[in-house]
Amino acid sequence: MVILTPIVSREGWQTVVGNARSLAAPVQSATASIAINVTQPVGPVNKLLFGNYVIAVGRGAGILDANHQFYPEALQMIQDLQPSILRFGGQPIFEDGIGDPLSRRPMRCGWEDWHTYDYGIDEHMALLEAVGAESRAIICIGYPHALEDSADPNSCITSSVTINLSQMVKRAMAWVAYTNGDPAATTVIGVDDQGFDWQTVGYWAQQRVNNGHPEPYSVKYWEIGNIIYFYPDHISPEKYGQDYLVFQDAMKQVDPGIVVGACAMLEPYGHATWNVPLLSVIGPHVDALVLHCQYPNVVYDPSSGPAIMAGAMQADNDLAQLCQLLTTTTDRADDISLILDEVGINYDYQYEDAQPIPWNMLLVGVYDADLTGMLVERSADYRLELGTRHWLHGAAPTCDIHFDWATGERFKRPDYYALQMWTHHFGDVLVQNTVTSDTFDVSEAYGDIGPLQDIPYLAAHTSIAGDRLYLLVINRHLTDDITTAIHIKGFFPQANAPVYTLNGPSVESTNEYGRHDTVVIASSGISDAAPDFTYVFPAHSVTVIELSTTGYRVYLPMIFR
Repeated sequence: MVILTPIVSREGWQTVVGNARSLAAPVQSATASIAINVTQPVGPVNKLLFGNYVIAVGRGAGILDANHQFYPEALQMIQDLQPSILRFGGQPIFEDGIGDPLSRRPMRCGWEDWHTYDYGIDEHMALLEAVGAESRAIICIGYPHALEDSADPNSCITSSVTINLSQMVKRAMAWVAYTNGDPAATTVIGVDDQGFDWQTVGYWAQQRVNNGHPEPYSVKYWEIGNIIYFYPDHISPEKYGQDYLVFQDAMKQVDPGIVVGACAMLEPYGHATWNVPLLSVIGPHVDALVLHCQYPNVVYDPSSGPAIMAGAMQADNDLAQLCQLLTTTTDRADDISLILDEVGINYDYQYEDAQPIPWNMLLVGVYDADLTGMLVERSADYRLELGTRHWLHGAAPTCDIHFDWATGERFKRPDYYALQMWTHHFGDVLVQNTVTSDTFDVSEAYGDIGPLQDIPYLAAHTSIAGDRLYLLVINRHLTDDITTAIHIKGFFPQANAPVYTLNGPSVESTNEYGRHDTVVIASSGISDAAPDFTYVFPAHSVTVIELSTTGYRVYLPMIFR
């Protein structure tokens, strides 16, 4: 038996005693408990971890119709999901994607045809406004993608580490000016080394005004490139770090309040080859490190379920190691935040009859909810700024909302519902809890996961909003329900409470093949809630119990109200 304490030091999950069981062992009743102490608030819930990613191609991967309007069904699904922040990427020449959407130029030569410009930064910000998150965007600057010749209006796009840095940096300045600038600003961006005049900050801000948005978008978060360490031409970390500093300095001349992120590696094996030399260059100045938090990065194996259910602990360990690296290599560890991009499960695509095998199954949804929970609990420890999923909408197997270009059909996948559990059924302030649960081991590595020991079958996350206590529980066991004793201190719940459960017939259940409601959030309820009660959490599930008080407001320190 182990005792798991969700809020501890950066060394990972704290196990007090251990006696791991195999995954196949049956779980007996009364082997688990959750002790919740509402009088011990931990801190605010970082809801910027509930983000997603719209790739700026193909009408926003199918969010816009041919008339450049949001498809009502797509917009409704996104609004129902309530992502807190949306990443914008895949559009290196941003100026091609502004202005009248029906008059924009076709994709330039040198770039894939599907990288169209009919979903630009204005459409992205309009989508954020429609979901109630107006300025909450993170924008990926195209690096090292640029025009072969910025002075040639018909230039092709090139992707080379030797491309003119001056052009890329001045384009980044113009982009910040377009989103955040004042039309009256006189700061000069100037002429790049190829002879193109990028004018002033006010010039680009006025373009935004002309395009229908007088007020600045006030975009705070920016990143330079995307997984640049995997770029085919191999950009050295030292070269990338030097270029990052040029970008950062220039962009902050336009808006000193922005956060500019540099691409780093989360995986421990990347520390020596990328992170250490990168930090030797940017450590004294960098705002944030941008990381892809994806596991397991191998082809799906049906026997891999236990390893997948250990993914959140692996991510926890890897984040702890990165934070330790920051402490040992810089004197600014507390000033460098972490931005998590494309968070979630990642398999190499497998194809059958030229169609991708639908691995977006219940297992993925439970994993995604579990990983999100770990990030929520560790947000302050690891200085997590935000997290975005991979992807929101489109035809790719990773999309939360699947879109069929041929039929126009859309449906929600399990990981859509996993995020919705957090955006709809969790509170504002974390409160302390302790979980006692049987455990399992992952004895061999599966991609980037494992070996790991003493992984608890249950993970619990507790929060308060107003007079309501939220208990979100993940049962990582793939075959067995777990009967759990729940003990609450400092909160007297009403007997009746709604329950929301994300589950399906098996861990490989999907919403593909016309059966779009196999994995959904089911509503139920309990009538025996009390300071001490018992609940059976189903196998391979995510469950939220929403408890209301008996008529008085729970006391929390003023700083958390």
